[in-house]
Amino acid sequence: GRALLAQGDRRAAEAAFRRALTLDPHDGAAHAALGDLHLTAGENAAALAAFRDGIEADPTDAGNYLRIAPILVALGQLDAAIELVRKGGDISPGNPALHAALGRLLLRRENWDEGWRRYKRRLRVPPLSHERHRFAQPLWDGGALQDRRICVQFEPDVGESLALLRYLGPLLDSGAKIVLRCPAALRALLAPLSDRISICTPDDALPPFDCQVWLGNLPLLLRQSDPAALPPAPERFGDQPSTTRWAGRGAQLARPIIGLHWRSAGRARPFREPGRLLETFATYERGLIGLQDRTVADEVAAAGMADMMILVGSELAANGDIRVELAGAIAQCDLVVAVDSPVA
Repeated sequence: GRALLAQGDRRAAEAAFRRALTLDPHDGAAHAALGDLHLTAGENAAALAAFRDGIEADPTDAGNYLRIAPILVALGQLDAAIELVRKGGDISPGNPALHAALGRLLLRRENWDEGWRRYKRRLRVPPLSHERHRFAQPLWDGGALQDRRICVQFEPDVGESLALLRYLGPLLDSGAKIVLRCPAALRALLAPLSDRISICTPDDALPPFDCQVWLGNLPLLLRQSDPAALPPAPERFGDQPSTTRWAGRGAQLARPIIGLHWRSAGRARPFREPGRLLETFATYERGLIGLQDRTVADEVAAAGMADMMILVGSELAANGDIRVELAGAIAQCDLVVAVDSPVA
């Protein structure tokens, strides 16, 4: 079935998956494969039914709990997703992926204390389970940091990491000297932090440090579980020239300014019908900024909005950094509709 799906023959793949289930109705992985087939076709109800059948067939298979939860969240059923993943964690208490997933769901519900405790279990799930022992220095245990140098590492999810940067403020207030290890592509975006901390990428030689910590562990270790109690950090992303330039562009637009982002170069799923999203705002004759590169110009033109929307990608200099430009543009927006968490 998987081989047929890889060849693009969905009908034959579905037949193979169903044949597998006639041979072994208790094969949770076969139910999951059938559910994934429906999910990629946008058939959410059929996908949910297949994943639920997989749980009933094999309650100890964590995969089906983890597949259902995002669908329920997308349908606005966050509490149902929490209940389901909690049930999976109770059945398989030793599975760190279920605890980490439950942690993320609880954080969405703003159940901070239990959410951060569960979220900590992600350190036992790839890729962090492979990365946590990359350096010999110990993980920080929350002890005194006065004049000690700590290496703070980005989470694999860039969006989560950008949101968690607000915890660097309390860490600096504790007297720590911070080395922030982030993806190379984000160096320019994080430039405003460089006056207070050292920014390094995986390509750089790290300066000496005494201990290390992952950004996502700071809320627990600093005993500040509610992120809303902290100001966002840094105060601005990107560089001053791009911020100033976009402020000038924003001053020419009528308020409120809306930023739209509907395609991502990463793993995030695009809106299935970008035309529908654009049509929603096609009669909005005020300020529209397309938080996209120039490759979507044809979609904008097809929606009849070529003269209505500024595309960030079209404003880039030849050697510009689109993340820096995005930061400058987003700073002017009153509302952002986005497909992935880094932009959000």
